[in-house]
Amino acid sequence: MTDIENAQCTFIPILEIAQPLIAYLSHTESKATFTRIQEAFIEPLLQCFDTRDGPRDLDSVKHAFILAHSSTGADRLTPSTADVVYKALLDEIFASASSEDAREWNRKEMYRIWKAGVNQSGSRNVDPDGS
Repeated sequence: MTDIENAQCTFIPILEIAQPLIAYLSHTESKATFTRIQEAFIEPLLQCFDTRDGPRDLDSVKHAFILAHSSTGADRLTPSTADVVYKALLDEIFASASSEDAREWNRKEMYRIWKAGVNQSGSRNVDPDGS
């Protein structure tokens, strides 16, 4: 057997990549930084895994590769479906916004992002701000 045949396939650890930026969103004092991370990273990432209407404004080959090679598991050996990754990203946004040390404005904005994702996916019916 060749090295390629023996090599284990590992998947992209989406949550490990996203967690630092999501956590930073809850703490940054700069609205400009928050907006930039949201528009350049968070929204495109969520759009990538929101497969209800197919890919939106994304290169289809890159989109297909990311979807096929993503994982939420720590072992990186098990692929995750787009729905599982999407829900895990929303859960991470919610958890980071809910942390005690999250700034109030950031918390509200992150809940807004979470709520928009939940409303699109219909995956939850909990509202963090009671509205």
